[in-house]
Amino acid sequence: MKSFSLDKKGIHEYQQNREPYLLIDFATEIIPGKSAKGYKDLSNDEWFFKVHWPNDPNMPGMLQIEALVQMCALSILSLPGNKGKVVYLTSANNMKFIKKIIIL
Repeated sequence: MKSFSLDKKGIHEYQQNREPYLLIDFATEIIPGKSAKGYKDLSNDEWFFKVHWPNDPNMPGMLQIEALVQMCALSILSLPGNKGKVVYLTSANNMKFIKKIIIL
C-alpha cells in the first residue's frame, strides 16, 4: 500500500483520542498495516510538565508509551474498514526509556 501523512485534523478522522490525551500532532509517514512515523510538538505549557516532578518537569513514561501506541494504532486504523475503530495495547515487552523528555 502507498504511504501517506496526516496532520492533527487527519489524525482525528482515524482515531478517537482527543485533547489533552491525543499525544501525536503529525504522522509524517503511514504505511497501512506496516508502520507509522510522526511526532508531537511539545511546549512548556503541556499539562503534564506542570504536575510531573515540578522541580524537574518531564514527560511521564506512561504518556510516552501512550504516544507510541497512538502512532502504531494509525498503521492499523489506516487499513480499509478500520477508520475510527478502537485499538488496545495488550502487551509490551522489553521497553526501555533512553532519556527523559524535557523542554529546554
